[in-house]
Amino acid sequence: MTSSADGDPLANARSALASGDPGEALRLTFTAAKPAVRQQDDEALRSASALASEIADAASGRIAKEARQYSFYWLACIEQPRDQQPNAWSFLPWFKREPRERRQPCPQCAESIVVGAKECRFCRHRLD
Repeated sequence: MTSSADGDPLANARSALASGDPGEALRLTFTAAKPAVRQQDDEALRSASALASEIADAASGRIAKEARQYSFYWLACIEQPRDQQPNAWSFLPWFKREPRERRQPCPQCAESIVVGAKECRFCRHRLD
């Protein structure tokens, strides 16, 4: 991997994305953007936002969703005057994971099934 010692803290994230690991690329981008948010470094935030958009385009599912959210947040940090800047806590609901369906073990085969299921999808045991 490329070292971030060359002055670009997003270099490792770009390398991870180029090697086909959007999850690692997003983690590295987030790590690089944290100090930029605190220091109000518009250039670094623009770079992080652009890279997050690239990650969103290359990824799918949860990684793509989180990359879009981070990109939007970093742009909002740039576009708002510092005294009107969005509070990071106001974006917290965006980054929460969706709750999983409650599950229970099937009494016949012990596989995990959704609570309230009428039939086990594995062994077809009827749950009356």
